[in-house]
Amino acid sequence: MLKAKAGEGAKMENRNKSVKYVCKICEKTFTVKSNLKRHVLKVHVDSMSTAPQKCICYHCPKAYANKYNLIRHVFKCNNRGNRTQRCSKEVKCILCNKYTGLKINLLKHYSLDHDINITTQNLQFASFLEFEAWKDQIEKDTVSKYVRHDSIKSNDRIIYYYRCHRDGFYQSKGKHIRHLKLKGTNKIDGYCPSKIDATVINTTGEVHVLFLRTHVGHTMDLGKIPLKKSDRKLLAFKISQKVPFDEIINTVKDNFDHNNYGRIHLLTRKDLFNIEQLYNLNKESVRHANDCISVESWVIQSREQDGDYRELLENDFLLVIMNDGQLEALKKYGSDCLCIDGTHGLNAYNFQLTTLMVLDDLRQGFPCIFAFSNRSDTYVMTVIFSVIKKLLCKEISPKMFMSDMDETFYKAWCEVMGAVDVRLFCVWHFIKAWKKNLNTKIRDTEKQKYTYKILRMLLEEPDKVTFEKILPACLKDLYADPELHNFANYFKEYYVENRKSWAYCYRQHAGLNTNMHVERMHKTLKYIYLKGQTVRRLDKAISALMKMVRDKLFEHLTILNKGNVFIT
Repeated sequence: MLKAKAGEGAKMENRNKSVKYVCKICEKTFTVKSNLKRHVLKVHVDSMSTAPQKCICYHCPKAYANKYNLIRHVFKCNNRGNRTQRCSKEVKCILCNKYTGLKINLLKHYSLDHDINITTQNLQFASFLEFEAWKDQIEKDTVSKYVRHDSIKSNDRIIYYYRCHRDGFYQSKGKHIRHLKLKGTNKIDGYCPSKIDATVINTTGEVHVLFLRTHVGHTMDLGKIPLKKSDRKLLAFKISQKVPFDEIINTVKDNFDHNNYGRIHLLTRKDLFNIEQLYNLNKESVRHANDCISVESWVIQSREQDGDYRELLENDFLLVIMNDGQLEALKKYGSDCLCIDGTHGLNAYNFQLTTLMVLDDLRQGFPCIFAFSNRSDTYVMTVIFSVIKKLLCKEISPKMFMSDMDETFYKAWCEVMGAVDVRLFCVWHFIKAWKKNLNTKIRDTEKQKYTYKILRMLLEEPDKVTFEKILPACLKDLYADPELHNFANYFKEYYVENRKSWAYCYRQHAGLNTNMHVERMHKTLKYIYLKGQTVRRLDKAISALMKMVRDKLFEHLTILNKGNVFIT
């Protein structure tokens, strides 16, 4: 009796030891992990957010451990009536929004309920080339396009599945920031039954084709058809031969035939830009698929100068660009006016482009140096100006130096080149700073407007004597109101001592008011040379910069020899 109880206790002890998996919600125990998963998916699918729900029906509140159970659920759900929610595996009729379980049932629905004659053909071709020629002719005759979306390979045959390119649902690949094109997507958000199933016999090379001709749910629009591969290659060849886009489009229009026209006769500049990008025809800028290798290749080919800049970190990036024409312009006009500013948005790495510009004898801005850098502190600016000094073999002492209110540019210049006669603030930058601090330091909108009027009066005063008299009075007026104390302290700290850098009365004969030359150059670069497109690659930005400098040199040469041409 004691032995029997002892044996029974041993069995219970071993059984307890075999229990390893416990449900965290209901504390039910399982000896096999898969049983725990099945239990969680079946009982706690709604409450267990961290459960391994691999196969979930997004239109029904059910989840399954594997896809086979989900497929079984789909077929069972099709036999139910009066259900408000549908399963994701069901196929919807594009004409009446009725759901069916299989595509073959949908074909029966088209035939019985909509009186659509679904025609099929069984064809045979001696070779795959013969099949492709037939496919091209069918696409031309029916104004359609069949794209291969799947294939199955075995030892004796290969099956290629082609579907109508309008079939399927639109899937956005971006972040939903940009709107869809005006012409819409090619997808009909439904099922088009037209298809081509081509079976290639490996031993003989024959191709057996099942062709379902009937299209449902869309019209046969030529504008929805992409360009043929042969047409794209021909256009790519012309682009590679430097034929202008307008000339290519005009040639296509001249060869238009009313009795025989196709998608190529709808050619646009956007199509040519896409072909240029697809075939990587912009060799001047893109020298390699990898942007880093492409930029390095460009730097090696150009005249490269390295220096020992130990304070640059291992991950720092600094690229200073100046050609011979820019160097000569800096030597000739650098002692008059210098403008410097930075901008972002010309590459995917958030590198800042710093531009140093001079005013030539025609009082037009000319960029003398470009610098891409991952940071824009005083040391990096010092390195840039040191490169200029090394190339010029001397220091530059400009009469005027214009930048934003940040001390980075000015301190670095003074450290390398020495002090300048007149330092000017860009009006656009400090007016923007005024408005920002007015909004943050003064709550009352009426007092904001009153303070801004005082600032504009000081800014636009043309007489120096009058300005020096009204400046203390205006400052006293600001301090008289307790709500304006914070802004008055800000204005006194940053602008009273630097009044010669921003007041009109001290810069009447400078010939500079804003950094409009640099800002206009940046706008020209983004919207003309880069065509208003978001640039992801640094090599393309560099190529656009050098083209712009080349055009500026020829423009200056043309004006000097032929004069400025005005069209009225």
